[in-house]
Formats: sequence, structure tokens, C-alpha cells
Amino acid sequence: MTITHIFAGIAVADYEKALAWYARLFGRSPDVIVTDTEAMWQVREAGWVYVVGEHRSSREGLAHSPRG
Repeated sequence: MTITHIFAGIAVADYEKALAWYARLFGRSPDVIVTDTEAMWQVREAGWVYVVGEHRSSREGLAHSPRG
């Protein structure tokens, strides 16, 4: 298998703060504003970082390992 593109999606609780933080990290505004709570930066020719603001209740617990 050959990987040709990488797309990293990051859900954030505070979109406005995250937007400012990632703009400082990358040294520029987003390359694409998708919606009022979604933005994308192209970080390599075929690599993107996607930030999306979400309510905690809709994502809560999805990134945790199952408890045994």
C-alpha cells in the first residue's frame, strides 16, 4: 500500500481559541475555511491538518480505550 495523502482531523472544544493557536503554530491563517467552525491548513504537498469545533457531549469518550 502506498500512502499518497495524509489528513489529520482535530476536534476542539473552543474553536476560536484553537483557530488562533493553530494560526500561530503554522505562522499563517488557515488555507481553507470550511464552515464557521471548521478550518484547514496544508502543511505538506499532500498533508493537511483539519480543526473542527465540537460540543463535548457529541465526542465525549470516543478517544478513550475501553475500560476493563
